[in-house]
Amino acid sequence: MKKKVAVVLLCIFSCIAANSQVSPHAIGLRIGGGDNFGAEVSYQHGFSKQNRLELDLGFGGNSHYSRLGIAGIYHWVWNIGNDGFNWYIGPGAGLTANNGKDNHDDYVGLAIGGQIGLGFNFKIPLQMSLDVRPMWDFLSDDHNDDAFGWGLALGIRYRF
Repeated sequence: MKKKVAVVLLCIFSCIAANSQVSPHAIGLRIGGGDNFGAEVSYQHGFSKQNRLELDLGFGGNSHYSRLGIAGIYHWVWNIGNDGFNWYIGPGAGLTANNGKDNHDDYVGLAIGGQIGLGFNFKIPLQMSLDVRPMWDFLSDDHNDDAFGWGLALGIRYRF
């Protein structure tokens, strides 16, 4: 039993201590996001080999409103093998301005949440990711029934 526990702890430590592939900078698009956004201009700033900040400026909406917002997410990044795959997770917040088609639905949203995803760094300076970002808008009121939102998104960024 002690041997199994030691092997599991060694595997966990190896994953945490593994060299991540966080680029100093990356810029591109994050496309998708469910009900929240259609597309976001995405910038990532690396702090170390395992930490980065992602800032996204998004726009989107549906037939009832248009939305403009900014989100900031702090990522912890870990490698999955040696071929460029990694996974990341972290907390974040967002601020949105919603413009309803009739002026009764205009509001400002302030959300907290996080992000979890998988990424791949190609040998060329290109990065692709697939992630989900659950967020809870705590300024939501009764006429806004989507206080909790999440969306699956595909990211494509140039690393520099």
